[in-house]
Amino acid sequence: MKIPLGLWEGSTENATLVSMLLADLVDRGLDPSQAILFVIDGGKALRRGI
Repeated sequence: MKIPLGLWEGSTENATLVSMLLADLVDRGLDPSQAILFVIDGGKALRRGI
């Protein structure tokens, strides 16, 4: 089962938008000191943002 954690609108996918998305997840309780597995579609902006 897939559960969306957030949705952010932008004109394009870029590293800044991805960084904002991740910062919001941390603000909402995601613990960055824990191991996190990221599965991405190969987008360069996602890789840079992570």
